[in-house]
Amino acid sequence: MGGNIDSLDLTIHRDIKSFSGDIYRKPTYTDTIIPIDSCHTTEQKYAAIRHLQNRLNSYQLSHEKREKERKIVQDILHNNGYSASVLKSVSNSKKHKNKTEKTHWSKFTYFGKETRAVTKVFRNTRIKVTYSTNNTLEKLLTKKHHPLRDKYDNSGIYQLTCPTCSKKYTGQSDRSFRIRFQEHLRDFRHEIGKSIFAQHLLDNGHDAGPMEDIMSTLHIASKGRLMDTMEKFYIFRETKLDNQINDKLAVRPNVIFETMVQKDPHRGIHICHTGKLPSSQ
Repeated sequence: MGGNIDSLDLTIHRDIKSFSGDIYRKPTYTDTIIPIDSCHTTEQKYAAIRHLQNRLNSYQLSHEKREKERKIVQDILHNNGYSASVLKSVSNSKKHKNKTEKTHWSKFTYFGKETRAVTKVFRNTRIKVTYSTNNTLEKLLTKKHHPLRDKYDNSGIYQLTCPTCSKKYTGQSDRSFRIRFQEHLRDFRHEIGKSIFAQHLLDNGHDAGPMEDIMSTLHIASKGRLMDTMEKFYIFRETKLDNQINDKLAVRPNVIFETMVQKDPHRGIHICHTGKLPSSQ
């Protein structure tokens, strides 16, 4: 007599004299893993491949069943755009993995090669990088209902562009952009000069323009570390472009911002960092 028991991903077969094992897959199983052209990090793509490889090498399978599973793994890789050599790459990356414990973790939202360029600066530091993605099924399939709202009613990072010389002032506001603009305009009209932007207009004899023409909303955020970091980035970027009205002496060197500006100086920051910020920020 004999029989099979399916437990998790293993089928245990019992005959009269012995037990044997095989890989079990549910009838609803598909061969879909993260495809090679998906906007995910290499580590995330290799995770499923590493799991398939580890299971193949660690389970006690007969030679016939092991070769059958090896063929299935190769088909899975092929159907998702990977070459057969990726199995060797996964094995090598595991062998050469640095096991030194890092004391800090830094999380980045992965958007592609730009994220890699930024995170390279942590390669020889005590900060270990992990990634997250925004293109999950939950976020892609869930409908988000946002009430209609004027963009100037939000808070966050903004820029004011001088209509005469096109120089830019970057600021942040935990109140609405609209209220903050009115404060700049009031300082200009009454020649108070508290606002750096108003002082620039007064000192150079330039005129102010309407909010819709000279005010740009760069990033919507609430007051906190993220807002502070985003403001520093945009001031840093305009400083590198020699196009800012802010205090240049307040701009500190920052290797992450420098990397982003070198990649595309006219592009907004797309690396959303959470958790503990590096000391350079």
